[in-house]
Amino acid sequence: MEVIFHSHAESKLLSRQIPREIVMEAVSNPQERVPGHSGRWVYQSRFFDTVHAEELLLRVVVEESDEELLILAIYKTSKIDKYWQGGLQA
Repeated sequence: MEVIFHSHAESKLLSRQIPREIVMEAVSNPQERVPGHSGRWVYQSRFFDTVHAEELLLRVVVEESDEELLILAIYKTSKIDKYWQGGLQA
């Protein structure tokens, strides 16, 4: 499946100091996949952020199709308990 970054998501990689490798790992092997708004999905993975020197949650908002995965938004948060739902969902 092809992974495509929307221009908004691409710009957030730099401004939020999120390494592309962490995003690619989260979309190829998410620790959790939860329903988002408007038929979108949120792929989530915990990671150690070297910028903040703490464990954070990476949230990647995507639109899925049979051919591609369009990444719409990317952000990291320290509010793991707020968003973590406890496992991968179909």
